[in-house]
Amino acid sequence: MKAEEISRVTRGKWYGPVVQDDLKSFSNDTRTLKKGDIFLALKGEGVDGHAFLESAQKNGAAGAIVQEYDDAITLPQLKVSDVLEAFHVIAHRHREQYSGKLVGVTGSCGKTSTREMLRSFFGLPKTPVNRINWNNLLGVPLNLMELELVGQQYGVIEAGMDRVGEMDKLAKMIEPDCAIVTNVYPQHMNNLGSIEAIAEEKAKLARATRKGGTIFTTNSAWEQAVFKEFGDNICIIAREDEVVNHISPEYVTRYRYTKKKAGLGVDIMSADLGHVSFLLKPMIRGMVANTVLAIAAGLYLGVSEKKIQDALSLWKPLYLRGETVTIGDRYYYVDCYNNLPVALDESLEMFTEFAPTEHPRLYVLGGIAGVGSISEAAHYDIGKKVPLRENDSVVLIGKETMFTRKALEERGYGAPKVAFYENTEMAREAVSQFEGSVFLKGSRVYQLENLLPKRQDER
Repeated sequence: MKAEEISRVTRGKWYGPVVQDDLKSFSNDTRTLKKGDIFLALKGEGVDGHAFLESAQKNGAAGAIVQEYDDAITLPQLKVSDVLEAFHVIAHRHREQYSGKLVGVTGSCGKTSTREMLRSFFGLPKTPVNRINWNNLLGVPLNLMELELVGQQYGVIEAGMDRVGEMDKLAKMIEPDCAIVTNVYPQHMNNLGSIEAIAEEKAKLARATRKGGTIFTTNSAWEQAVFKEFGDNICIIAREDEVVNHISPEYVTRYRYTKKKAGLGVDIMSADLGHVSFLLKPMIRGMVANTVLAIAAGLYLGVSEKKIQDALSLWKPLYLRGETVTIGDRYYYVDCYNNLPVALDESLEMFTEFAPTEHPRLYVLGGIAGVGSISEAAHYDIGKKVPLRENDSVVLIGKETMFTRKALEERGYGAPKVAFYENTEMAREAVSQFEGSVFLKGSRVYQLENLLPKRQDER
């Protein structure tokens, strides 16, 4: 994008030397800024990007977008009323120029894994680990700017939010050709207040889908009233035996899966697709649904069955999201990025199926963040579900888990079988000394992965 076009769409004004080159790469961090990037002088809590203009220039920035022009810095500076809003306008303009098919992904959980699976179907490289969660008001435009205007047939952008209003801006920028809403569950309840409010925010991405595009989702979203407005453009993914109300069967894609020696065999049936089959790696039930969402969207966009199966054959869970890890002679199930109550049963099922039966098991359970008024009931329910055997133990972390401890005590399990710690660091010794298989599940705030021994590739 030329400097002149950027000033026009943002209604900004360039100061300083004239910018000659096309501008595409942007950065808000002078530590990672590359030569030729445009520096975003964002103002945040306790940090003002304008203080780093000189550093940006020294590191090779081609220019900067600012709210306050600094004439002491000989760097081209585009002055705008709001740097982030200007960047949103630039990103949306770039998206408008993109001629490939763009998929927008959102949902309460599973959206990052679904996005990465789609990327593998499309032949796109894996997202670097340090950018895996770029799904917010800064990350989305940064990702949009990386869409190649020539030669890139498909793109995938993930949109996340935790408060009202954020999705309006994200959806306007993304304007997907088709949208995926993985699910609607009680998350970020402290900010959003109700499941209906969460559904409304997720529906905004679907509403922004371009004319003629399809919205792929699951029954947990369709059950919310707001999704009924998409009836003519929706594809609902549902298990073969799942009841889906208030919609014609032609809009429902059914699936069933069976355990096989090499993983899971999944059969997908719909009016459009007919009957197609794929072999998946072992994964929890929720991820099977998300995989079917990705497969359906991929086929809809013209990806071949062979290309999808080839990608599925190489699939591995993302870091901290349902990984099964063997370190030395110990087996770990690591699922400590998102801790929604709905996923606990599936994670426990996965762990108990694949952990060696002869080993004692340690269930390390961190608190569930962001579930609002249902917190007490959700944590109590966890204590009712943990499948303890004679030599198994539990480590609880976080004040919320006092209700989990209460439920365990009611089942007859107390100290020393059940131990409680206020934070992750306090639990380190108990976990490190345990001999057996370890289940790690908790909200991101607890960073339970810090309880793992160093892996070989991290040394």
